[in-house]
Amino acid sequence: MFPWALFFLVMTLLTALFSYKGTPSTATYITKILFFLFLLIFLVLIVMSAFDSAPPLSLDPNGKMIP
Repeated sequence: MFPWALFFLVMTLLTALFSYKGTPSTATYITKILFFLFLLIFLVLIVMSAFDSAPPLSLDPNGKMIP
């Protein structure tokens, strides 16, 4: 879940870059909406990963998962 949170962090930063540097237009408003949407998803995923009750996966020396 944490990789998804990082993905949405990157998407948030990219939409912020494009939405806050140009002249006001429809595309600017859409990217601002996407910015807040991705920011919300990022924060939700971070909170969910902090309260995740699943134990971390263990790997043996060969890199295979141990049940």
